[in-house]
Amino acid sequence: MAAEITGDSPQAVAYRLLEAIALKEGKPIGDANGPDKDWILSTYRECIEAVLHVRRFGPWGTGGG
Repeated sequence: MAAEITGDSPQAVAYRLLEAIALKEGKPIGDANGPDKDWILSTYRECIEAVLHVRRFGPWGTGGG
């Protein structure tokens, strides 16, 4: 069963970024030759950290932290 990722929550944005990176690196998510678990988890962690950093310190953030 596949989950549908919608909206603009930090998690949804991070997942879309993960998909874009995977595609760029030739490792499409869900493909038989796609990335392994470690790559997915470490790359998603980088993506969510990047998204949260932008939201915390960027033009939409609180400015503190």
